[in-house]
Amino acid sequence: MLRFHRGRHGLLKDIDELKIEIDEEMWYSMTPEGVGKSHARSVKRAFDCGLFLDAFCGYGTDMIYQSRTITTIGCDISEARLHAAKRLHARLGRSHSDYILADSVNGKSCFRRAPIFDVVYLSPPWGHRGIRNRHQQTIFGTRRLNQLLVDGTIAFKRALSIVRNFNISYYLPRGISESDIVRLAMLTRSSQLVFAHAHAAFDPDDETVSSDEEKYKVRGLTIYFGNLAKQFIS
Repeated sequence: MLRFHRGRHGLLKDIDELKIEIDEEMWYSMTPEGVGKSHARSVKRAFDCGLFLDAFCGYGTDMIYQSRTITTIGCDISEARLHAAKRLHARLGRSHSDYILADSVNGKSCFRRAPIFDVVYLSPPWGHRGIRNRHQQTIFGTRRLNQLLVDGTIAFKRALSIVRNFNISYYLPRGISESDIVRLAMLTRSSQLVFAHAHAAFDPDDETVSSDEEKYKVRGLTIYFGNLAKQFIS
């Protein structure tokens, strides 16, 4: 638990002061600050302004770092999380964020089937067991998209139906199957517009290794598609 707390320490200060109760799933699903800031920089480099959808927003912690020229919309299946996100964003001056109670995988879409978003961000819950598996390959392993707590392939297909130019960023565990990423690229019909960005972090409590160098490990991957990927490839 301390490892998750360290990754979110700045956000947790505001959450604590607002007396927001963190549910169990959010402890493991809340986007770490470093990852959220990295995502925001990538979106800003690709777009001066635009409409951004976080399909699994939780407390909206990834939306917080987006540029103020980007209008953000967050979806979640929990009304309590959306209320918490609204309070947190209001505290931090994020007045241009909206929140929708919706199931981004199994529910009826609240958006018309047309490319209305400039960017769709996917961060489906991984599940605690996957995060704790330190013996998995550092980058790309055997974990499949359909083994997440929601079906990751269905989430991607639904995102494709509402985003312009395949501009999807997908935050996934480090051991995700490389073959699944290739299948997602094929769905975009342009495998040249895909880039994987590894997010590494230092974990001083990792007792499975002895040296500090080994404790600095990849914790997750963001897979960028479309114009988001172009900035890394060109």
